[in-house]
Amino acid sequence: MISFVIVNLITLSLTSFLLTVLYNKWGIPLLISKLLITIASVGINFIGTKLFVFTTKKERGIHI
Repeated sequence: MISFVIVNLITLSLTSFLLTVLYNKWGIPLLISKLLITIASVGINFIGTKLFVFTTKKERGIHI
């Protein structure tokens, strides 16, 4: 549960930062910025959950 929350907070932070950069700094229209960020967030969240949330400690190489 904690790793799920952490992955989602990281995704939220990255997408908020990227949306600010695309829209405010680079001047890309808001709708296009949101579409690009949505695609990026799905990828980031998929990778994060696949690597850190839905794996066992053994699959991650942690032996306790």
